[in-house]
Amino acid sequence: MSLKYQAIRLFGKLFALLMLVGGGNSAWAVNYSLDFDGKKDDYITILHNTSLDITSKITLEAWIKIDKHPTSSDVNILGKTVESDFSYMLYLTKQGKLRPHIKNQSNDSYYFDSQVLSENEWIHIVQVADGTNLRLYINGVEASNSPISYDDTIKSISGNVYIGSDTRGKGTFNGQIDEVRIWNDARTQTEISDNMNSELNGTESGLVAYYTMDSDGGTGTSLTDDSTNSNTGTLASGDSTDWTAFSTTQSQTTRTVTEGGSTSTYTLVLDQAPTSDVTVTLTSSDTGAATVNSSLTFTSSNWSSAQTVTVSPVDDADATNETVTISHSLSGGGYTGASVTNVTVTVTDDDAQALTLSAASAT
Repeated sequence: MSLKYQAIRLFGKLFALLMLVGGGNSAWAVNYSLDFDGKKDDYITILHNTSLDITSKITLEAWIKIDKHPTSSDVNILGKTVESDFSYMLYLTKQGKLRPHIKNQSNDSYYFDSQVLSENEWIHIVQVADGTNLRLYINGVEASNSPISYDDTIKSISGNVYIGSDTRGKGTFNGQIDEVRIWNDARTQTEISDNMNSELNGTESGLVAYYTMDSDGGTGTSLTDDSTNSNTGTLASGDSTDWTAFSTTQSQTTRTVTEGGSTSTYTLVLDQAPTSDVTVTLTSSDTGAATVNSSLTFTSSNWSSAQTVTVSPVDDADATNETVTISHSLSGGGYTGASVTNVTVTVTDDDAQALTLSAASAT
């Protein structure tokens, strides 16, 4: 897989490279996704075990960003397959539609197609089989044609679970995948919408595999399972450049203002499109010396436009220069917990030290 750098974006789910323009510094935040380039050897393998051989209720969940719809064959996003068979799959058709698909013990297939998914934007997708109905949710909303009914339990096979492709001669996903979750229960729409923009702690009931894409620090060819089941994945291509960091660009790390003088500014911009709104909360360590606008909000529409942080000096009565730290807290859109380097503001005082006498002479 080749690492695809995107010009501008901040988001999703917690080890992201922060580039500091003009300051010459760099720091690590916390959010990665995996980038799949559409080539045959570009996928993740998770070896078969009993925890993934789910035959009753199941939920498959992920965030995806499609760079390009498949053209020659359907593409598996997440599923359990062998060369000529499968158990459960969630894949993208040649028409760009999402297709949930399960097979029962009698080899009957059950599936349907959603609406066409957009390219170049993050989309949350969930497939739920509850023992009676097969459902599909897109961005927390039940999709068109969902649900359909099915009977019997899901077929048990000894195949591996694959992310981004499979071993049945199908194509390979072209785009990014993040926050993959496999559950051995049927998640409700409320549970899906309440947790789609949040990271889990990994110990939730029913969670059998969980891949934040963050725990490996953006390096190596292993994909850590952040649940308690140790279902580690392996990058089939053996290429450690598949990790894509979510990053921001910051114009300054130091600023100087003068009491009674004008404000000073710097900018922040997201380096990648977020999955949902991203809030940057700004805090001054000493509001008696300098204040800052309380927050910035980046959306799917304005994420690539730099926003301005304004630092305003406060005129106090002392004659001492102050040093103020402006900190940044990020939340939402996959960037919860990510960090931006603090900005150090020097406030130059405009008061002169003096002693006032009541008279120039005394008798």
